[in-house]
Amino acid sequence: AVLPWQWSRQQYNGLENGLVVANPFEVLRFDADNLYLGDEVFSRAKIKRLVLDEVEGKGLFQLPFNQRHAKVPQVLFDGEYLPQLRRMLSEQLPGVEVIT
Repeated sequence: AVLPWQWSRQQYNGLENGLVVANPFEVLRFDADNLYLGDEVFSRAKIKRLVLDEVEGKGLFQLPFNQRHAKVPQVLFDGEYLPQLRRMLSEQLPGVEVIT
């Protein structure tokens, strides 16, 4: 079995269904019921695990268990935003397992 963090590092090079931005807060936001990542909408209730990691100085956010059209929603961003995003995710999704 491939562990999610192994998978995330393998997928990082392709980022075929991913967004690449400087600031992740430009494409990631929440409302009372949903997480929005670019044009995709994910119910908070259906998010059980997420990947938040640093890869080669960049931040990587993925929802590997919430695939759309057999592709993993993900965003690669400047690593300086990683601590701020980690705080926001722990506040917005307190029961979600964070895989690093």
